[in-house]
Amino acid sequence: MASGEEKSQESSVVAVAAAVQNAPLLVLGSIAWWAIHYSLLWDARIAETYSAEGIHDIRFIVTVAATVVVLGSLTLISRRHPTLVYANHAITYAVFGACLVASFFLMGAPVLTGENITLGIVGAVLSGVGSSVVIVVYGELHARMGCSIEPAIFAVEVLGGIAMYLALLLIPFVAHLVINALLSVILAVFFFRYSQSDSSSEGLAGLRNARRVDATVNQVVGVAVLTGFAYGLIRLYASNGMDETSVQFSMYSECLGSCFGALLLFGVFAFGRRQSLLEQCLLFVVPMVTTGMLFVSLQAMGTFAPTAIGTGGFACFFNMMWYFAAVLASPGSKHCLSFSVSLLFFSSQLGQLVGVLVPAQFANLFSTGLMYLLFLVTILFMYLRARANQDSALEAPKNELMNRSPDHDLEMQKERWQSELGLSPRELEVALLLVQRVPYRQIAEQLYVSENTVKTHARNIYKKAGVSSREELLDTLEALAKKV
Repeated sequence: MASGEEKSQESSVVAVAAAVQNAPLLVLGSIAWWAIHYSLLWDARIAETYSAEGIHDIRFIVTVAATVVVLGSLTLISRRHPTLVYANHAITYAVFGACLVASFFLMGAPVLTGENITLGIVGAVLSGVGSSVVIVVYGELHARMGCSIEPAIFAVEVLGGIAMYLALLLIPFVAHLVINALLSVILAVFFFRYSQSDSSSEGLAGLRNARRVDATVNQVVGVAVLTGFAYGLIRLYASNGMDETSVQFSMYSECLGSCFGALLLFGVFAFGRRQSLLEQCLLFVVPMVTTGMLFVSLQAMGTFAPTAIGTGGFACFFNMMWYFAAVLASPGSKHCLSFSVSLLFFSSQLGQLVGVLVPAQFANLFSTGLMYLLFLVTILFMYLRARANQDSALEAPKNELMNRSPDHDLEMQKERWQSELGLSPRELEVALLLVQRVPYRQIAEQLYVSENTVKTHARNIYKKAGVSSREELLDTLEALAKKV
């Protein structure tokens, strides 16, 4: 017989499949977006042309700078108008569709003619503008599918986009430009059609669990800046001397790193219900980013491995920012979704811009080693501080729940728990001790039973209450206590 955890995982997979089935336009449009995204940033035929002119880094910097300006503007607008949802306005789709179509032809023109490099820079600006708008709309539309399944959906879309991008590399360059322009139009149409439909499932309701949301928007902004800066440094290190071979290597390392990031997203999805936001960063983002930085600082493995590993961590966090924004903007938050998405990605792109603007001679052992330590120490500090605050916060509801002075009040609570949850007298005794955070061994000693018996009672209590931890059980019992 399947355990409760196995059933939960199975139901989660079913939920993902149902979400994909209910939102094919959004998923297909997103796959097209990722193919477009990689084509704009890492198509080797475009990169080789610009590197030959000595301005490959400038093209990338201009694109990132444009995203910083646009995302910063969208953040300010969302702050002033918290009810604004960009995905609800048709002009949004026309803007990013037109910008993306124009950017392909403008950046592709120098490849075909060998002239008009300035057109490529204009195309880079339009690429940044269009991508920024897509980033915000992407987050708004995916939040309708439900925060809990977003990481798995993102992983599927990223892998599909990479496969499409690699397939597009096999066709002639002119056809490549035309197809990407068509994909940009398809992206705009599919996203717009989905925005007008009612194909939303779980949405944001009921997903904000205070025991899991241990990060504030400001803390995630800090992580976004550091992660973006680390990626910028790694990219700067990888792009030094962009000859034809290094361009190809950088492209493939980016693709491989993005695949790593997609696999990490499946991990976020699998463990998301049991881990807090900062715990997810520590487990899935920090090891990849810091390992990439460490390899760069050692300068002992060329550019391929550091770029692939560092990109994996960055790509994972890049997608997780949409997930974090949706969770942090759930009901009860003072921040709207559009503001959260715009702010987090603005912060990430700003950090990335600063990273790539670091003079090449400073992308060395000292700077990358310092960044490695700064990133690791900062995330650990945020996590430990959040845990300390969380433990303090847990004491208040526990005391409020268990230390009510009138004895009859506690008896009424116990009766409520028994009637609502169907707990046996022994399970009720165990539940009272569980919410006081008494260890299993001490519970066994107090009740004169074995520790395995206590664990069995605990599993039954969690199952009847529909929870998976003591903290969630405490939430449930608090809610029942308020009805007394």
